[in-house]
Amino acid sequence: MNTWDYSVFEEKLGKKIEFGLTLGLSFSGKTEISKILKTNLDFTVVDMKAIHDKIKSTKMNEDGEPDPEAEVPVGEVEAAVVKVITGPTTKKRVKFIFDGYIHEKQEDFIAFTEQFGVPTFILKCNADIETLKKRFCTKNEADSYPEDDLEKLKASVEADVKVIESIETKFEDVLDRIEIIEIDCNKSIETTTKLIVQKFSP
Repeated sequence: MNTWDYSVFEEKLGKKIEFGLTLGLSFSGKTEISKILKTNLDFTVVDMKAIHDKIKSTKMNEDGEPDPEAEVPVGEVEAAVVKVITGPTTKKRVKFIFDGYIHEKQEDFIAFTEQFGVPTFILKCNADIETLKKRFCTKNEADSYPEDDLEKLKASVEADVKVIESIETKFEDVLDRIEIIEIDCNKSIETTTKLIVQKFSP
């Protein structure tokens, strides 16, 4: 996918689009960060998983009933996201935050976002392994993290450390236009909210 000229993109839309990306492991805090930006700083959250699930709910089986086994192509979700971002608005300045992605690879997700220009910022949500396990157990009402998945989780945490390096390599030609922010998401929601608001407030 070719990268658009950002100024041309803005001119075509007649409005200023800003967007940021949240990156991090499952249960690292991406959704909470996105909610903070929406509630306190007027960002519109782009939740690709929610869009995927909404599209899936419209898929019917031969009996005309919702089909829980229906597959939703990534391209169909991407098309819906494009409509959200380029849709009509009365605002001259539109701010979006991507709450994660549905692509198998991070690089595929970033390649998709290139059509919107260069992200204003990238938020890397960091959480240690004990925090990830605790949040998993809370959401799934489990007493402990599955032993069979523990090694996979440890490997994911180790690989996650290299995300910033890969991002800097990907955007090396435009790094002066992107603010890369690492957030310690082990802290309380109150502390995290205060940090985010201070960081993004004019």
